[in-house]
Amino acid sequence: MSRRSRFSAPTEAHPDAVAAVSRVHDRFLAIVADVVGDRRRAGPAGALLVTSLQGISVMENSGHLTAEKWQVTGDELLRMLIDQIARGG
Repeated sequence: MSRRSRFSAPTEAHPDAVAAVSRVHDRFLAIVADVVGDRRRAGPAGALLVTSLQGISVMENSGHLTAEKWQVTGDELLRMLIDQIARGG
């Protein structure tokens, strides 16, 4: 079974979409850089956030991430992750 995302990057056939995605990506990395305090760490930290959030949302939506089972919510996991990244961990 393929694990392909439902979303894909815009193609050159849609230059406005490419430009919009680029602006959002740049802004996201600027915010991450502000949190981590180092532009060089923004890319890896941003990738960790995005991929972790995808996993959290998949587990929440499938019913596998419940507070009863894990004693934590998706929002709490996100806060823990941001705190870890901000501390450099």
